[in-house]
Amino acid sequence: MPKRFFWTLFFLGCANIVFAQFSVDWEAEKRFGNDLNGNGKIDIPNSYEYVHPESFRLRIFLTGPGNDLKNLLSEPREYRWTVKSDDGTAVIETETRIPSLNAALPRQGDYSVSVSFNGGTAEGIVTVRDYLIVCMGDSFASGEGTPETVYTRKNPSVWADGSFNGAQSVEHIRAHRSALAWGPQAAMFLENYDPRSSITFLFLAISGATVHEGLLGECDPIDETFGSHKMKPQLEVLKELVGDRPVDQLWLSIGGNDLHFANVATVLVVSSSKKDKKYYDYLNRAIEAIKTGKWEEGNKLISMLGYPEDVRPGSDNLEAALTEFDAALKETVTVREVCLLDYLFPIAGSTVTLDKIFPGLMIDPIESKSIIDSLAVPFRAVMRRAADKLGWQYIESAGFPEFAEHASERRIPNRPEDYKGNEWIREGFFPTSYADFRKYILPRDVRWFRTEEESVIVQGGGVNRKKASTFSTNGTLHPNEYGHQAYMHMLLSAIRLPGFPDYSSEYTD
Repeated sequence: MPKRFFWTLFFLGCANIVFAQFSVDWEAEKRFGNDLNGNGKIDIPNSYEYVHPESFRLRIFLTGPGNDLKNLLSEPREYRWTVKSDDGTAVIETETRIPSLNAALPRQGDYSVSVSFNGGTAEGIVTVRDYLIVCMGDSFASGEGTPETVYTRKNPSVWADGSFNGAQSVEHIRAHRSALAWGPQAAMFLENYDPRSSITFLFLAISGATVHEGLLGECDPIDETFGSHKMKPQLEVLKELVGDRPVDQLWLSIGGNDLHFANVATVLVVSSSKKDKKYYDYLNRAIEAIKTGKWEEGNKLISMLGYPEDVRPGSDNLEAALTEFDAALKETVTVREVCLLDYLFPIAGSTVTLDKIFPGLMIDPIESKSIIDSLAVPFRAVMRRAADKLGWQYIESAGFPEFAEHASERRIPNRPEDYKGNEWIREGFFPTSYADFRKYILPRDVRWFRTEEESVIVQGGGVNRKKASTFSTNGTLHPNEYGHQAYMHMLLSAIRLPGFPDYSSEYTD
C-alpha cells in the first residue's frame, strides 16, 4: 500500500482531527425596522429604554471552508465558549450543541471570543457597534402626505407606530410621522446593509415645525385629534431620550416654515387667479416678507390673505436662528455630525391645481418660477452658508437632477385611492438598494410629489369628499412615497458613518 494512501486513511479515521482553520464571525440583532408587536407596522419606539438597552445581542458563529463546516456539523459536538471584554473579564462562559452562540453583551466595543470543541479550537474578536441616528425637523422630514394607511370614511389615516407604547403612537399622529418618510427608510437601508452593526433610530420631526417653534421651543401639533396642547421642543425630547449617549448623525430638515413658503404660494394663487392688477405689488411684498419674516408689519399682506400676524426669522435672520440652534444643541447633547438637507421645490415648470382649497385656482409655471427665484435660490444660499459656518454637512438636491424630471403634473402615479401606505413596506415594494431604485422607480412615468387632490384622498378627505379641510391638504407639494425613496438615496449618496462599511459603489455607474 502506498504510504500517502495509508496516512490519508489514518487521518480520516481519527474522529478528533478536523482538517480546517475555523474562524469566528458574528451578526448583530436588528434594532430598527422590527415589528415586535406584530401589527404589520415598523416600530418607531422613541424611548429612553430603546436608546439605552440593557444589552446588545449578537449571534457569534464559527465559519470556515464549506466542506469542512459541513463535516463539522455531521456529528454532535459540544462547543465551549468564552467571551471576554477588553479588560479580560469573562462575560460569557457557556456550552452549546451547535457552532453558534446567541450572546447578550453589556456595552459597545470589542470582545475576544474563544471556542473549543471536539476536533479543534477557534479564536477571534467581535465588535458590538450600534449607530445612533436622529431625524429632526419639519414636514419634509416627518413624512407629511405619506401616512401609513389611507384615510377612509370609517377610519382616519394612521401614522407611525410606537410599538407597545401607545402614548408614543399618539405623539407620532400629532406630529404626522411616517415610516415611509426618507429618514426611517434610510435608517432601514443602513440597518440591512451591514449585518455586523445595528442602527438605533429616533424620529422626532414634527410637521409644521420651525427653528424656534419646534426645534428650540414648543409648537402646535399638526393633528389635534388627541388634543391641541403644545408638543415639546424636539431638542428637549432629544435630551430626555439620549442622555449622555453620543449621537452619531443628526439628519435635519428645517427652514421652509420659517420663510412661510405656504404664504408665498397663497399670494401667487389668490392674486393671479383673481387677475388682480396689483399682482406684482403683492409679489414684491411677499419677497420682502421672505427676507424679513414680517408678514404683517409694514405691508399688511397677512391681513389681505386672512392670516393672523406671524413674524418668523425670514431669510435675513435664518442663519442666526440656525446658529442659535447649533449652540443649544452643543449644550444639550453630543452630536458627532449634523447633516442639513436641501429642500425640494417641485412646482417649477408645472401647473399645480388647488381646486379643493380654492375652486378654480392654480399656480402656473410663471408663478412657479417666481417662487423659485424669490424663495428657493436665496433660501439655499442661506442654508449652505450656515452649514459651512457651523461645520455641518449640507446635502444639495442639485446632485440629484431626477427630482425636476419627476415634478410635472403630466407624470401620474397610482391612483391616490389605491394608495397602499405601509403595505408597501410589508410587501417589500420599496427597494433597499440604489440599483433597484434605478431599475424599478427611476424610469417609471410617475410624479414624486403629492398634489393637493391626492393629499385630500390619502390623508383626510376621502375620494368623494366635496370640500377639503386645511388638515387634509397639508401634504400638498410634499414628497410622495416615490419622492421619499429618491430623497433617501440623495441622503445616502452623500453621507458616511465613521466605521460603517463603504457602500459608495452603490452610487457609481
